[in-house]
Amino acid sequence: MIKKVSIIFIFVLLVLQACGPRPETPDSSPIDEHVESRPDQRMERWLDYYGFDREDFTDSATYARPYRLEKRPFEINREDPFSALFVFNSDSTLAIDLDSYHLVLEEDSEGGLFFQGRGADMEIGLIDLKDNSRERLLFCGPACLFEEGSFHPDGHIVITGFSENGQGYSPTIWRIQPEKDSLEVFITPGAYDAAKITYLPDVRLKHIRFRHNDKPAVSVDL
Repeated sequence: MIKKVSIIFIFVLLVLQACGPRPETPDSSPIDEHVESRPDQRMERWLDYYGFDREDFTDSATYARPYRLEKRPFEINREDPFSALFVFNSDSTLAIDLDSYHLVLEEDSEGGLFFQGRGADMEIGLIDLKDNSRERLLFCGPACLFEEGSFHPDGHIVITGFSENGQGYSPTIWRIQPEKDSLEVFITPGAYDAAKITYLPDVRLKHIRFRHNDKPAVSVDL
């Protein structure tokens, strides 16, 4: 079992290395030591949905944040359907954009939203409402599935989802510190089939209609 877990973790690290710089400081401590003990509503909701515990995420590594882009001007358009999906911090000066880069949403005749498809690559954006700018927080190809995001009091941002391990998808937590330009990745062993990764249509995007019961994780790439 230990040998199998090590092989899976090494494979995921190789995928991440292909998308960015080599890890700076490997680690083996659980995610609970790096995230404050006060439960985070969004993170806990994602963990509870799949039946995970924080202490399950014991395999970890630290990277310089790959594929960083400079800030660009950006103003939130309240008419844009994606603006309703942004995750704001406590004082609404920052927002996480989890969806607009890769999801294609359209409005129906009654003003409801329905899912049309998704791109192969995924990007998480950080919007700064103080200076009306947007920067890339996290970027990954088809090997990653980002599902949830949240702000934490010490300034870091947590993204939860799955990363491909060669046999399926492993539950994964990405912990980003924008000010330090660092990325920590926490993985728990597992091989989920993409069709069973249903947090978006069941929970976070449950108000959106999915065409032909498509799920963002398994729909045809655009």
